[in-house]
Amino acid sequence: MGTLRRILLAEGFQTATIPIVAVTLALVVCWLVIALTTPASFTGGRWNRANEAYRKLAEGGLGVNFDPKTRAPVSVDPLPKNRRFGETANKAALLILTGLSVAIALRAGLFNIGAEGQFIVGAITAAYFGWRLHLPPAVQPIAVMLLAMTAAGLYGALAGALKVWRGVHEVIGTIMLNWIAYYLVTQWLVIGPLNVRTLMGESGAPSVNEAGTPEVGASALLWRLFDPPNRVNAGILIAAGMAILAWVFLYWTRLGYELRAVGSGPEAARSAGIPVGRRTVMAMFIAGALAGLAGAVYILGTEKRYAGAAAGGYGFDGIAISLLGANHPIGVVAAAVFIGLVRAGATALQLPAVAIHKSFTDLLQGCIILFVTAHYLFRWAMVRVARRIGPEEAQERV
Repeated sequence: MGTLRRILLAEGFQTATIPIVAVTLALVVCWLVIALTTPASFTGGRWNRANEAYRKLAEGGLGVNFDPKTRAPVSVDPLPKNRRFGETANKAALLILTGLSVAIALRAGLFNIGAEGQFIVGAITAAYFGWRLHLPPAVQPIAVMLLAMTAAGLYGALAGALKVWRGVHEVIGTIMLNWIAYYLVTQWLVIGPLNVRTLMGESGAPSVNEAGTPEVGASALLWRLFDPPNRVNAGILIAAGMAILAWVFLYWTRLGYELRAVGSGPEAARSAGIPVGRRTVMAMFIAGALAGLAGAVYILGTEKRYAGAAAGGYGFDGIAISLLGANHPIGVVAAAVFIGLVRAGATALQLPAVAIHKSFTDLLQGCIILFVTAHYLFRWAMVRVARRIGPEEAQERV
């Protein structure tokens, strides 16, 4: 009993358990939403539709087919040919990087809402230099990614500088910078100076289909891990490597310790001799660089150009990933893989067998965030259970 009591009151156990509880509750709520909103005339019944939706979601994300009756896997696509799992890996790579962007800023006490704008800056930088530079294949992807990280890092550092020197809250600053990046790129650069027709020296205004940059050179593309049709590329390895580096930086270096100290209490950190202003700008630069790297991986990994209607939202998704991963690099990886699986499998939900709109993933993600932010309630429940086991230690924990 004493061991169980200590486990329930342990900070690490509570931090690791809350995301699992949040995901479980979100899955249950969304399952009920599917079932209760199913028309009575739907073939197979409302409860079967909810079960079928989750089965299709898993199949679409994992590339594993499950038997409808036994729920056991009946076939698994070979990994080199598993296109569905490849899409999960590609989406997870972007979510890991944007999740790390938000997490590192939060560790410094900063709420980086601007990962979306930093993602856009990194993406357009990678698209341009991926086309403009002509370097050896072993060098060009690295050079382009470093340029994208630098541009997006400076864009993120701008929000940090505004906070330090002008007192502009980082939430306001990053939201404004998001819109500046969005309109600057989509409403000017990709239809003007960086448009494919302009850069190729062609005359005339581009059509709707021609809005966007030229395709990057073949030497700039990230390395494919498997042969087509699997599109998984080195982005997932880069993202995993950055998660490890972020963990080492935060918990095994002096700068990482100072950054976390600023997040825990800026006044105490300043009294200890830590340059709070410089660490604030540094944290936002690192956050921007990681989001910019996600933009570069997006362009060099799968898209090959910045289209006029390039997919967005990965920066905002990073907020959910960071919260679900408890702002820890390892937790961010786990959360990104899960959300990546859900997003990759969402296309299967639109099949006639279930006919669920692709926005279901947004509902699931919103429910997860709602339950994660209710972590105080879960912690209170764990303390109540521990109090039943041993009142004296539980009372001390409260």
